[in-house]
Amino acid sequence: MKKLTPKQITFCDAIVRGKSQTEAYKEAYNCDNMKDSTIHNNAYMLMQRSEIKERIKELKAKLEAVSLWNRADSVKALISILQDEKTKPNEKIQAIKELNIMHGYNQPSERDTPQRETIEIIWT
Repeated sequence: MKKLTPKQITFCDAIVRGKSQTEAYKEAYNCDNMKDSTIHNNAYMLMQRSEIKERIKELKAKLEAVSLWNRADSVKALISILQDEKTKPNEKIQAIKELNIMHGYNQPSERDTPQRETIEIIWT
């Protein structure tokens, strides 16, 4: 992998800490005389580089490996609740709801989303 500059490393670190691409770019680079659109475009272009993507992927993997509790741990715990014969039915239902939330199954579909209508008012 191509060696990253200190500014690119700072950018990657900021992304992994949860900053947006634009915020990460501002943290890593001097943007005092830049338009917001230029910052946004530069951040987007930087994020498209394979070495940047690879560094972010590595950092996220390291972070997940040392985290005390991650998504996989949550899924395992909820599944164990479901499989335990001693678990009450309402607790099983709650575990199923949590799993559905984690996997995005409860997101409204396009069909469920109310459509807005535009009404044109003509003043005479």
